Amino acid sequence: MDKRDLILHCAMEQFMQKGYHQTTMQDIADAAGIAKGGIYFYFKSKEELIQSVFESYLERMSGILAETASRYEPGSRESLFQQIKTQLDELTSHSKMLLLLSSGQISLSEQMRELSMNARLRSFVWFRNQLVGIYGARIEPHAFDLTVLVTGLVREYIGFILLNGAKLSSAKLARMIVRRLEDSVRGLENSGDEPVLTSEAFRTFYPEGDIGDGAERRRLVEAAAALLKRLEPELESDAGRLHRPAAGMLQEETASPAPRPVVIEGMLALLQAVDGLSGWPETAAVRAALAAWKAVPQHEPDPMAAQKT
Repeated sequence: MDKRDLILHCAMEQFMQKGYHQTTMQDIADAAGIAKGGIYFYFKSKEELIQSVFESYLERMSGILAETASRYEPGSRESLFQQIKTQLDELTSHSKMLLLLSSGQISLSEQMRELSMNARLRSFVWFRNQLVGIYGARIEPHAFDLTVLVTGLVREYIGFILLNGAKLSSAKLARMIVRRLEDSVRGLENSGDEPVLTSEAFRTFYPEGDIGDGAERRRLVEAAAALLKRLEPELESDAGRLHRPAAGMLQEETASPAPRPVVIEGMLALLQAVDGLSGWPETAAVRAALAAWKAVPQHEPDPMAAQKT
């Protein structure tokens, strides 16, 4: 941990223990084991320090969620459950910091308000993309409405934990939220209701958000990467060398900004010569991700398909 990170860590601990106004720069310096002047080398004021603590907390949360997601199959319900559980655990463990930021003790700067809003919107988009990755294109029109339901549940339960001191199991709570989500997906599919919060409406106030085809393309890239990883031993053999061009083309095409379904299907057909590949779960995952990608109306039409019509 470098000195700047050490100062941020100690500042967060002191702010949580004593409160923002009661914590002095000397308290933070003593906790970090440095001279008070060493803090001012990195931060001009306590206001700048609390803003950096907030930024550091948001970055840490994003990193933890990304690391959690990497341990589970992309687009799986278990991945969603684990990420919701992780978020609940992290929010609960930093409850004093969250209360500090929301209690009115600190007069939030315009930059901190913007950071907070952007973090909220990024989290919202993350949930939305997770849901589309799990349930596929069929729920895409209602993805934002479902996200409101999920994030609303998380926010209200966190409120009971932070403000009322409720002792709730994060695992039990996360599992319940995922199950209620399943109920909501079935209910919306059978209701015939029109979506309320559409992608078009969301883009009006968060145009830079990674929505639309983002989740489907990521799912396709991740599924292809898993298949290619399992193929590696096969490609090292003398017989497997014949399949390297098709594997290379599959990797290149799925990683392109607008993967062409007909090319991917062609490469999968060539790779069927690999013994047992057609029955691999990784192959099924690529086909499922490809079907979801083909259902996305935003991606560019396949030029080869256009020539056939």
